[in-house]
Amino acid sequence: MESWNGDRVNHSCLHWGHFNGEDWDKHRVCETSIPSLGRADGHQFDLVWDSPPKDRPQDAGCRTPEDGRLVWYIDGAPVMRAVKPRGTRRLEDFRIILNVAVGGNVCRGKVPRDGVYDFVVHELEMRDQPPGGWGRFEEDWRRCNEGHA
Repeated sequence: MESWNGDRVNHSCLHWGHFNGEDWDKHRVCETSIPSLGRADGHQFDLVWDSPPKDRPQDAGCRTPEDGRLVWYIDGAPVMRAVKPRGTRRLEDFRIILNVAVGGNVCRGKVPRDGVYDFVVHELEMRDQPPGGWGRFEEDWRRCNEGHA
């Protein structure tokens, strides 16, 4: 989940490393308008990482057990999908970091009038299955937009 400039648009993102021709698949984004984003009613953001176990059949949409698929959800609706780029560490190697990033060229110099940024997390959890289960994930994968580079 990324949003900036008070534009009430979420940018579901996958990005790291260097942005060059070789690493094009490590930089994906899909914009979703959320008119109520600035209000206190809250939203649910999910990332589902399907990293197949070694014993899963290869016809599950992944070429090898090291491959995987990602689907981003906002309030239960799938908004972006991407194939896990080659060279990505295994899920077990990741840590969750929550932060309010301020600065850089994305904000075009805009800051809140009162000088305060609110970042409220009501709940954070990791689950063995995505919302709706793996069957729903398969449907969402097929009908969801691919993130663009």
